[in-house]
Amino acid sequence: MFTPTAAFPVAGKGQTHSVYYSGEMGKQSLMSKVLHSGAAGAFRLGSRLTVHGRENAPPTGPVIVAVNHTHNMDPALIGVIMPWQVRFLAKRELVTEGNALTRWLVRTWGLIPITRDRLDREALRTAREHLSGGGAIGMFPEGTRSRDGRMGQARPGTGFLALTTGAPVLPVGIEGLAGLGHNPAFVVRRPRFTARIGKLLDLSELAESKADDRFEQATNVIMHAIASLLPEHMRGYYEGSAQDIQHTEERAGR
Repeated sequence: MFTPTAAFPVAGKGQTHSVYYSGEMGKQSLMSKVLHSGAAGAFRLGSRLTVHGRENAPPTGPVIVAVNHTHNMDPALIGVIMPWQVRFLAKRELVTEGNALTRWLVRTWGLIPITRDRLDREALRTAREHLSGGGAIGMFPEGTRSRDGRMGQARPGTGFLALTTGAPVLPVGIEGLAGLGHNPAFVVRRPRFTARIGKLLDLSELAESKADDRFEQATNVIMHAIASLLPEHMRGYYEGSAQDIQHTEERAGR
């Protein structure tokens, strides 16, 4: 069960947004709370952030948050707009090859390092444990950032975790960060960011399937749900007709 611990205003909304953390595994260190509060302030002052569908975020866990990936700031943005802490699975290179500051940020923010070119049982075990404790796990199904903002073909890992844990999936589409670069001077322009939170996906029907490609099918449902939250020019590999997306949503129980 998520329990409230803090609150802060959301940029461009003029309202208070409560932050929740779940159970023992969801507890944060003081420095982690400081980082999250700092991120909230940075987005409030340095961007024009609009959030749609906030009511779709469930009050309790477990939940897997599936997001399109266009910028390194994506986990921070999700941390700002969600009403509870999200622990993202992030590439292990951030720990093994990143500088001292990056490694410290990864540990403090609560990211879970994962090796992307093989089945990382250790990372999946950590994610499973966090979900079993009622927590929220964040995943980028594509496995890497899109350079042009268009969605690429996803890997089956998100579908695998969803079907093997029974956790529902919350699709989120982020717009406005692609091509932004990493020069902090962009805050002078206060770019416009838009986050759309979709309805919770129930994949229990696929979880009962014996099909060999059920994990790929589940991931495909998730990706089409994310695509439906983005403008057509960002859908990329998952670009399709409105009827295709509607059919995908109906299969997922939306």
